[in-house]
Amino acid sequence: MPDDFLMRIHSPEFTAMSERVLEVTALASRLNVMPFDDEVGKARLFAQILGRALPGVTIGRDSVIAAGAIVAEDVPARTLVAGTKAGIRRTW
Repeated sequence: MPDDFLMRIHSPEFTAMSERVLEVTALASRLNVMPFDDEVGKARLFAQILGRALPGVTIGRDSVIAAGAIVAEDVPARTLVAGTKAGIRRTW
C-alpha cells in the first residue's frame, strides 16, 4: 500500500460486526487509517464475515452487508446487499 494512501473508517454507535471483521480505532491511525464520527450518531450497520467496502463507498443507515460481499457502489439506507459484486437483495 503506498505511503500516501489514506482510508477513513466510519464506525457508528450501533455497529455489529461478525468474526474476522476488523474495527479500526484511533490507535490504528499510525497505519494511515483514520476513524471519523457519524453525522447523526445513531446509525446502525451489520457486516458479516469478510464483507468489504471499497474506498469512497457510503453505506446507509440500518444496512446489512452479507458475508463475502464486495461493496463497490453506495448502499441506500435499510438495504441488504450480497454477492461478489454486492447488489441490492432486499430493502425495508
